Amino acid sequence: MTLEDKLMDDVRNGKQIDIERALLIASGCETEEKVSEYKTKLNEIEKQFHGYASARNVQGEVETAKALHEFLWLGKIEEDYVRECSNLVDMIEVIMHSQTMGEGDCVGLSSLLGALGARQGLEFTVLYNTIHVLSRLRVGEKVIDIETISPIGFDIPTHHSLLEGYKGLREGKVTALIASLYCLKGVAKRRLGRFEEAIRDYDKAIELNPDSAAAYNNRGVAKYYLGRLEEAIADYSKAIEIVPYYTLSYANRSMPKSALGDIEGCKEDVRIYRQLLRNAA
Repeated sequence: MTLEDKLMDDVRNGKQIDIERALLIASGCETEEKVSEYKTKLNEIEKQFHGYASARNVQGEVETAKALHEFLWLGKIEEDYVRECSNLVDMIEVIMHSQTMGEGDCVGLSSLLGALGARQGLEFTVLYNTIHVLSRLRVGEKVIDIETISPIGFDIPTHHSLLEGYKGLREGKVTALIASLYCLKGVAKRRLGRFEEAIRDYDKAIELNPDSAAAYNNRGVAKYYLGRLEEAIADYSKAIEIVPYYTLSYANRSMPKSALGDIEGCKEDVRIYRQLLRNAA
């Protein structure tokens, strides 16, 4: 049994999962040796954070969370960085080799925040939609949302201009973040033409987060390329059921419908797709 298989079994059986370990496995650590290697690297990063927090006399959950977010952005003053790190392993490597924070995308940075936060006793949930992930911390009655891809993203209000275009954010457990990691792995494999492998990653993402419209949509794309047209339509339809304004899924669904001879269904999907584009303009 692989580490991924064991992780998925634990999720199915409702067992308590080690968030850091789960994030590392979903980020590509396939052996216990690799998990240990990156836990050791996280130890070094945590030491850096403790030095940062100690120098600022950080106390309490809110201050700790704020300090962690600031720590992600050490040495960075611009927001127009290259966001290439989309998982925890990549984030660790960047920090260990360049000492530069703030180089990841929303999933990579949220994974690092979640892993380091868990070590400080912080329990983050996530806000997510089809294209974006934020972190959320609840301390008593206070709710703190953290836009990790911006240095001014701590305790960001949902109406802030930084969140324009991120429609329909919903809150999920940290397993939704792990699901996002598997979804991104699937996208990378799909782009390499490894469609069956991609589907297996999307399956994991859906099992971890059954409300992941992005995983259903992307699985539909992989099935479409494999000629599994009816299954692709079913996945696109599920994505639309979860997110009725999911523009891309309407466009995607129109193609297998056309290929199967459902011309009216294809035209209707194209009509809705265009209408959604006009509404978003």
